[in-house]
Amino acid sequence: MYEKSVLGLVEAQGAIEAMINECKKAEYWPYGCFAIVDSYGELICFARMDGAVKQGVSMALRKAYSSAIWGRSTTAFGKMISAKKFRRDASNYGTDYTTIPGGVAIIRPEGKTKRYATPFCIGAIGVATTGPGELDEAVAKVGLKYIESKLWPESADIVPLAETIFDKVEQTEER
Repeated sequence: MYEKSVLGLVEAQGAIEAMINECKKAEYWPYGCFAIVDSYGELICFARMDGAVKQGVSMALRKAYSSAIWGRSTTAFGKMISAKKFRRDASNYGTDYTTIPGGVAIIRPEGKTKRYATPFCIGAIGVATTGPGELDEAVAKVGLKYIESKLWPESADIVPLAETIFDKVEQTEER
């Protein structure tokens, strides 16, 4: 029998609380949007800080969705498209996809060492309007660390292979 891990509401709410607390620091814009989805990209939990703009809501959802479906961060999804030199961009896969930094996948420990981590993805986090995309991704990683420390404390510091594999391709091309 096939058994599937699922992300719970309690973990999602805790991660959002951790990300909101992170955004109260001076380097972030004080009106972030936070989305946590399951492995199918369906919403589990969402929060919008006071003053957040409409495009932040849809962008947080798109970032979370893209990360969940591809089983990697939106940054790694963008690198994957570039490395394989597809003649298309993320929008060619559908209107809900994006490669803008700020989405991170939640990968079970046994999937972190596999090249194709998608089957091991139990959900994703999308963050928007906390600053430029790099800051959005940093905030999303705070939520990711929260969830990993609650579910799998022994492997919370392991970076999934799906996040680094296309960095090697980029380094090879630069030479």
